[in-house]
Amino acid sequence: KTEKGATSIISIVGKEGIGKMTLANM
Repeated sequence: KTEKGATSIISIVGKEGIGKMTLANM
């Protein structure tokens, strides 16, 4: 359940471009 919530946040943040950095860190 926590992963689903994180994915939603990443999707929203990804719109700004920060999501790309988050994925790179992972």
